[in-house]
Amino acid sequence: MMVLRLAIISFSLLQAGYYCNVCECILRDSQSYLDHINGKYHNRALGMSMTVEKSTADDVRKKFEELKKDKDQPMPVDSVLDGMCLLLSFSIFTQQKHQSPL
Repeated sequence: MMVLRLAIISFSLLQAGYYCNVCECILRDSQSYLDHINGKYHNRALGMSMTVEKSTADDVRKKFEELKKDKDQPMPVDSVLDGMCLLLSFSIFTQQKHQSPL
């Protein structure tokens, strides 16, 4: 049984495409790979259930209150500075990219 499995794995590694280590299957293109990763078979192999927990109206109200409290709190200075640095570096990169050489 082990020899057969090794033969299948070695043969499958020679094929072109995307390989899923969890399900040990080969998918031909990126779209089918994404469909597989988000599908039932793959997620069940990972031990995930595809059922959604039902929420009551009170749960939704509590969540809205929590989000409203988080919105009223000021952002930490570090995260504001990180965002400003990111925007500045992006604007410098785009300016350099679009300048024409003389």
